[in-house]
Amino acid sequence: MDSAFVMPAENEMFSWIEDMYALGPRRAGTRADHLCEDYLANHLKAAGFDRVYKTPIPIRVWQPDKFMLEAQSASGGGFSALPSHYIPYTAFTPGEGAEGEPLFVRQHDIGRIPPSKWKNRIVVADIEFPEINAGSLEGLSFFTNDPDKNIKKTLHPAPWIRFHWEIYLEAAKHGAAGFIGVLKDHYAGGQNYYAPYGFMEKDIHDKPIPGFWVDRKTGESLRRIAKNGIRRVKMTLTGDIAPGVTHNVTGVLKG
Repeated sequence: MDSAFVMPAENEMFSWIEDMYALGPRRAGTRADHLCEDYLANHLKAAGFDRVYKTPIPIRVWQPDKFMLEAQSASGGGFSALPSHYIPYTAFTPGEGAEGEPLFVRQHDIGRIPPSKWKNRIVVADIEFPEINAGSLEGLSFFTNDPDKNIKKTLHPAPWIRFHWEIYLEAAKHGAAGFIGVLKDHYAGGQNYYAPYGFMEKDIHDKPIPGFWVDRKTGESLRRIAKNGIRRVKMTLTGDIAPGVTHNVTGVLKG
């Protein structure tokens, strides 16, 4: 192979992952995405790739500027902020936010709750994901190197398989004011980085009501407060959708 490329050490490659993670969520077209594209391109050049280029892809960029999830206790008074993160590509609220009484919904509640009960409520539901046998992922790979046959013995958490998202769709269909997804099986504090963002929509922007993720601890708090009677939940998610661009970054080695 006629190239100056040298395979980097393992600790160096992990340092790149840490650097990119520190940029924040890298949704397509955002500042963090563009910084990561330049980071990748520069590192490919430094690693000895002969030709590095960025191919532009025009997109609509969903960009929030303010977000907050709050709850009001049964005793009334003001709202208290809850640890949360917006669900990317969901609808924006008016500037003053959207309020409603919470409605906890489980999978088997769909079809049992009258449509009128959903309207103007903030729907709260558990979002769960399974553990799958890592051997089932072999079909997605070009090849495997597993001389000790350990792959089939390994259970792998699959956060990209999200159970109960259809509750969001039901909430939107019946006129709910918003949706809170409790990441029941995710790590505590993981709501900020929960991805992927698409849920089999034809258009990733097709999420008609505002939504927030909360982690399992906050979900437990919501249930505990609800037993004493949450009067209202308020969500504020403002921003805009504008034309933008993202890029594929490609590096070419001679040989």
